Amino acid sequence: MKLSHKLVTVSAAALIGISPVLAAGVQNTTSTTVQAATTKADTIVLSHHSYVYSSTGKRITKYKYNGKTYSKLAKGTSLKAYGTKKIDGKVYYFLGNNSYVKAANVGTVNGKKVTTSSAKASAEASTTKRIKLTHNAYVYDKNGKRIKSAGTLKKNATVAYVGTKTIGGKSYYNLGKGQYIKKANAKVVKTSTNDIDTDDAETYITLVSNSIIYDKNGSYTEPAQYGIKGSQYAVLGAKKIGEKWYYQIGENQYIKAVNAYVSQGKTIITDPTYVEPTPTNTTADTIVMMKTDAPTYNSKGEAISSNRFSAGQSLRVSSMLWIWVENQAVEFYKIASDSSSYVKVSDVQLVSGRQLTPTNTMQDAKDAATVATSSDKSQLNSLISNASTVKQSDAYKLSANTLRSTYDSAIAAGEKVNNSSTATVAQVKQAVSAITSAQSALNGARVNVTDRNVLTQTEIAAIIKVAAAANDVNESDIQYTNNQTLTINSSNGQSRTLNISDYIN
Repeated sequence: MKLSHKLVTVSAAALIGISPVLAAGVQNTTSTTVQAATTKADTIVLSHHSYVYSSTGKRITKYKYNGKTYSKLAKGTSLKAYGTKKIDGKVYYFLGNNSYVKAANVGTVNGKKVTTSSAKASAEASTTKRIKLTHNAYVYDKNGKRIKSAGTLKKNATVAYVGTKTIGGKSYYNLGKGQYIKKANAKVVKTSTNDIDTDDAETYITLVSNSIIYDKNGSYTEPAQYGIKGSQYAVLGAKKIGEKWYYQIGENQYIKAVNAYVSQGKTIITDPTYVEPTPTNTTADTIVMMKTDAPTYNSKGEAISSNRFSAGQSLRVSSMLWIWVENQAVEFYKIASDSSSYVKVSDVQLVSGRQLTPTNTMQDAKDAATVATSSDKSQLNSLISNASTVKQSDAYKLSANTLRSTYDSAIAAGEKVNNSSTATVAQVKQAVSAITSAQSALNGARVNVTDRNVLTQTEIAAIIKVAAAANDVNESDIQYTNNQTLTINSSNGQSRTLNISDYIN
């Protein structure tokens, strides 16, 4: 059966060159660093030139292999295959990485001659789901109207089905080709007591982490395919493989149940020993899918030729922003797994998660790419020139050490930007903002007293607090005596006398 879902390979292939045909005799040796049991591979040899197709039957015009890209595979090419699959009624061999070749173009498997019919039988045996009628059953169309020409299916007959559907509030088995029978008239033929079939197609799971896609045996093919954290899948059923539960999301495609939670519909794993993961912040994750083959970009909007994504690949993004490229602002997404890489918003479509908005403006993007002139630096110059005056003020001298250090650092950074001939307008604005913010945070002030010769306990406490902050010591380290003396007693036994007049008005 066909199922729309999103898969992403371990890494995006590098597009180094385009060759029209992959020559015969070249072995498929794509490897992965993931260590786990893998499905046994068969060696197939093409008897005709062959195009490569995706899981939806769409031709892959740029098949990536060993760092190069090919438009088709040549007759005589030897490849590794990982089973068969029916796509729109035709049988294909699976090459891994969402890539398939038609069985009609395969001459031998493991050195033995093979025909399309034998491959078809293998595909049907491994992927077809069946039901057994418990009553005589009419056949209906997609609207729930009986198809009289289809006759009546007899009790105890076994037929294949491709899914389920709710029509007019009732559940039906989809037999394919627009034909349905009521679920009340049949039951699923299970190949194992560990299989669970969903009652309808309305149960969905959401991944709480990236998850490898496994086959019905709990193994995966090389290179590994992944479901992306935050992605949502329609569930066809659940299966216990070994001691672990898996959700079925497609033909011979399973995800470990511990990596997902039911986000819509009813729970289908009722095993009391299974503990469903708790949803975390997956709803906050934004998943996008590539609409076309495209490169990634750096923070300047320059393409990174060594890293490309293919159409149909999904990825998680963390933010959206404008980047100034060729005299115009262009929207980009920042890739969550690589904070230094970006993809163009125009190259992707939103799959799930929250809708992001730009963290900057188009003017911000332009400023970030424009070298500042002396006029642009005038305000920064003024703030730097005023630093000596600020440092003589009570606001600075009586502030906590951390606030003074922040101001000093902002001035030092501003001087560096001011002296740079390549500093951008954005860097100048950032320096101005940092200095202004640090200066505004300086909160040192003398304590107003009624009679400096007769201080109240409240006034003394306030004076000690100001003195402690200004000298970066604890209030308990300062001692006040009746002769109006402030003394700092350090832990090493040394003491220092302060002038109380420096702290009062």
